[in-house]
Amino acid sequence: MSLSVRHPRPEPHGPLTVRHSISASNRQSNQQSEQPREQHGEQQSTCRGIAHGKRRRMLPGMSVRRQRAFTLIEIMVVVVIMGVLAALVVPRLMGRTDDARILAAKQDIATLMQALKLYRLDNNRYPTTEQGLQALVARPASGPVPANWKTGGYVDRLNKDPWGNPYQYLSPGVRGEVDLFSLGADGRPGGTGIDADIGSWQE
Repeated sequence: MSLSVRHPRPEPHGPLTVRHSISASNRQSNQQSEQPREQHGEQQSTCRGIAHGKRRRMLPGMSVRRQRAFTLIEIMVVVVIMGVLAALVVPRLMGRTDDARILAAKQDIATLMQALKLYRLDNNRYPTTEQGLQALVARPASGPVPANWKTGGYVDRLNKDPWGNPYQYLSPGVRGEVDLFSLGADGRPGGTGIDADIGSWQE
């Protein structure tokens, strides 16, 4: 009678299971060890960023005084340039303004003289000094009363001279049949330059 001996079978995949568990534990430990390194690296990068930001903030602060100094200098330069330009340009503009006023006065006198000539053509005479230039706008009520005064008048209205003074009228005139003139900038007879009289005799 023969006896058969049975050998125990090894557990299926036993060594593989152990190896797998060992490798899993090693990975877990490696991940745990890498996390503090990553956190430490993030902290270092954050600190570097803060330090770099402080440096950036300090640089503009250091240049504020320089910027203010440059700004004041630029303002002073602009003010000086404007003063020089004003000194050069304003007198020329003033001279042109006076010339324009003189020219406007001459044009007004020429227009009024044309109206006076039409008045004489209709009524055989100029308005008297007492009737004045108002006779060109409204029919005179005092004599000599014009017989053929134009309905609606000879001018729409009487304007003052460019300096705000009324035009002067003499009939008969001193320098012509009638004198029509402006007293100039000073509003007084005579004068020179812009104060000189501007009259119909200058045509």
